[in-house]
This record gives sequence, C-alpha cells and structure tokens, in this order.
Amino acid sequence: MTLEGFVLMRPVLSISGRLRVAADGVSIDPACVTSVVDNADLQALDVALALRANGELTRVTCIAAGQAAAIEALTHGLALGADHAIRLAAYEDLTVDPCALGRAIGARLGAAGARLVFAAGGSDDGDAEALPHAIASTLDAACVTNVLGLRLSASGILVERRLEQGRRERWRAGLPAVVALAPQPDHTTYVSCAALAVARHTSALDTIGATACPPLPPSAVALDGLKPPRQRPKRLRTTAAAGAETAHVRAAAAGVVARNAGHLAVTGPAADVADEIVSFLSLRGLLPRADSMGRRR
Repeated sequence: MTLEGFVLMRPVLSISGRLRVAADGVSIDPACVTSVVDNADLQALDVALALRANGELTRVTCIAAGQAAAIEALTHGLALGADHAIRLAAYEDLTVDPCALGRAIGARLGAAGARLVFAAGGSDDGDAEALPHAIASTLDAACVTNVLGLRLSASGILVERRLEQGRRERWRAGLPAVVALAPQPDHTTYVSCAALAVARHTSALDTIGATACPPLPPSAVALDGLKPPRQRPKRLRTTAAAGAETAHVRAAAAGVVARNAGHLAVTGPAADVADEIVSFLSLRGLLPRADSMGRRR
C-alpha cells in the first residue's frame, strides 16, 4: 500500500534568557521572546519516520504555516529525515486562530491527497487540541487524540489512547485519519547542527504563496475576556479547645482582630494587624518567644 504521512509542525513562543518587561510596564519585552520548534511535534515526526523505516509509509511530509518561524520548524523536520516540506506563507506566525488555521491547513492537505496526518495533541484546552480537530473536520477524517501507540492495518489504523489514572483504551479507524499523539515528557528530540545546515540549503521545502493558499476562514470562536478565579476560603482542622484561637487568626487574616465579646474589633494597617497576630500567638504559646528563638539560632 502506498501511503504518505503528513506531520503538522507548529512554532511556539518561548522566553529567551531573562524575562524583561517592555516600556509600557505591562507587556513582555519582544526582545526576550523567540519562537522555537514544539518538541511534541518532533516526537510526532519520530513516529512517522519509524513507520517509514518499517516500510508502512512510503514518504513523510511536514507542513506548517507562517513566515520565519515556520521555515525554522520545517527545517528541523527535514534535518530529522522528512522527505518533503510544505509551508503556507500567507499567514503570520503564531497569531492566527487555531480553528481557522486548522481549516486552512486541512484544505491544503486535502488538495495534496492526504490520508494520514500526524500531530501533537492531548486533552488540554489549547491549540494542541484545536488544530487536529479542525484539520480532521476539513478533511472529513477520523480524529484520535492522546495516542500513545499506533499501528497500520489493511483497513486503517489501530491506536492506543491514554486515559486518566494510567488506563488505556484501543480504537480502530479507517482512512483518512488525523492522529494526535500524546507528548512524552521524558522524550526529547535533538537535531544536529550539521543536519540543520544541510536542510537549510535543500530544495525539499515548497512555499505556497498567498495566491495559491486557500482563503483563511473566519474564526468560529473568539476570546471574550478572562474572569478572576474563585476565592475559596481555606478550612483549618482544629480541636474544640483551639476553636477560639482559630477564629481569632481567621479574623486577623481578614484585617479585623476581634478582642472578645463586648469590645470593639481592632482594625488598621496590615503591619499593625500582623503585629497583633504575632502577639496573640505568642501569648497563647503557639509561637516561641523571641529570647528562645535567639538561643536556638
């Protein structure tokens, strides 16, 4: 069976060196932000190359969208042994909605007759999960995520998926199919400098310009903003004898120190409230005295 494997390569953002704040005092200085090749994508490429070495795939092609970062990602793929690379040059690096970008890449893969696509993706809420599903939807293909193992059969693919608490499940699917492999934290792929130098001068990288790229469809979803997390009070397990002390500390942590019934609560600056807490705990014997602390040191 003649079958070509396509591997999705995605540049990701990384902080290079020491983190610095931009002149506006809010954003990150662009000088310390760089794009790198996602190691999870390189792991997916390793799986495709292993299938080619076993004779199950006849050719491995990498595909990415973007400008300089995409070229670097595809160069890494070629240096690792991919036969061919395709770059969609019509879209900016790392700024396109993953659902829309997935549909555009899927359209290009459909034009190339792709039957088996490899990507990195788990069950997280992010681009790694959205891209494979968007590509599969465009190709009208099966999509399996969190894949740990893959075998090709006469009727399609056999995969093993990772579940929670170490459980596994087996799935079978026909072609076309998009396989999103679960990243392995203990598996890192390295590329030699010599192989990168050779790949940068190879003719195996094809660039699809703006006129040949499919139009970018509108985004299906848009981020409407973030909400602050819920504040959950921490519950302390204490005995009945320590109930009064616990209530006192909770009140002090809230900025109010309750003396006892019949007296007004003590409020004030944070430093004064902190002194009140230390004094109270010391009187109750819950903190060592200053002289004993000095002797311990």
